[in-house]
Amino acid sequence: MATNVTQEQILLYREGLLKVIQDGIKDTPNTAARISSKVIGSRQVYEEIVTQSGLGFFQNMDEVEGVTFDSTVPRFTKRYTPIVRTLGVKWSKQSKQKDLYGFVKSFGKQLADAAVATRNLLACNTLTLGFSGGGVLSPDGVAVFASNHPLMTGATQSNLGTLALSGSSLEDAIQQVLGQVGDRGIPAYFPGGFNLVVGPPNAGIARRAARSEGLQGTADNDTGEFNTDMIKSIIVDQMIGFGQSGLTDAWFLVPADDDRNPIFCLRVQDVETAADTDIVYQEAMFVSDFEEVWDVFGYRGMFGTNP
Repeated sequence: MATNVTQEQILLYREGLLKVIQDGIKDTPNTAARISSKVIGSRQVYEEIVTQSGLGFFQNMDEVEGVTFDSTVPRFTKRYTPIVRTLGVKWSKQSKQKDLYGFVKSFGKQLADAAVATRNLLACNTLTLGFSGGGVLSPDGVAVFASNHPLMTGATQSNLGTLALSGSSLEDAIQQVLGQVGDRGIPAYFPGGFNLVVGPPNAGIARRAARSEGLQGTADNDTGEFNTDMIKSIIVDQMIGFGQSGLTDAWFLVPADDDRNPIFCLRVQDVETAADTDIVYQEAMFVSDFEEVWDVFGYRGMFGTNP
């Protein structure tokens, strides 16, 4: 049975209508850009990278044998395929003429908010899906956060934690990242420090663990000088663990210096919105779309904990 809504009924339900508009306009913060602002443009169906080992240490020169020559060694290959994502809204042309409270006019803003929220989810998924079985792999073929990242030396290194967030576990995680080495066993450097990325369940403890310099008498953080110095920013996003059972308590370290941050966005097309009308059905519509993929080109400088 069809339901007809008259202009008088809209006026009667004014308070409820305003509430709908307020719920639809979220002003979603762009957390994705804080996790990584590294955006690489592309016009290809896919892109591939080949990681390199880097060079070893300089060697003492023997007067007889001369210079020691070295070369970088190709290590691992990974392919990245951008995906088109789209969302549209439509409404009757007549409803726009009676849009007293700007509900129809807000559709464009709501599409923009939805695009930002989607990117936040994609960026957070590079972290939460980086555990074993999650699907986001480092170029070396293992999960982004794993205990067995292979090195050319035959050894392995870990960037995987299992402890709940606290002052002491955060300190241990930072020290473990600072101990990471490259494929040839040469220490990696992260002079810019790290960002601590958490979901809502860890928002409070993240602040206490990373910003409570000199706080005495708590189980979370006796003194925080080291953590305060090394953690440059705390990023809280509701998309951490969103729709992923058991991952809402996960927490992560990523390099604060984007040049050393292995998370990136490979973008073919930024968000574009087209307007159109359907004469037969007397409908107007907005359709927004973008084409990109969020992924990683390595694991160094990052630490992930799944308590």
